[in-house]
Amino acid sequence: MMQKLGQTNSIEFVNLHDTAIAYIEKKEPYDIIYVQFKAFINEHYTHPVCKELNQRYNENFTEYWVFMRKSNPKTGDLYATNACPGCGSPLSENMGEISKCSACNGFQNFFFKKQP
Repeated sequence: MMQKLGQTNSIEFVNLHDTAIAYIEKKEPYDIIYVQFKAFINEHYTHPVCKELNQRYNENFTEYWVFMRKSNPKTGDLYATNACPGCGSPLSENMGEISKCSACNGFQNFFFKKQP
């Protein structure tokens, strides 16, 4: 909608005040962690023609992010195996430093992975 109106949103400042684990849940086949982020934001909305749409906000806010992984991953030592640490599926030998598991779509970073 903003794009159709020609309105823009600019964030001038964000300050993260606090993070906390809000809730941990085991819902097979997943482990789920809910993380609370408390922050302050300074942002403004502007429109080049319609000045009534121009608004400025300076406010504290709270967001909750959800992190999920498969329960009981099949791997132990990330660097001793070519299995996905998230789901245990075998990973291709020719994957790059940052790769995506085809089974669970999890991203892996193998920059420090031991070479055979």
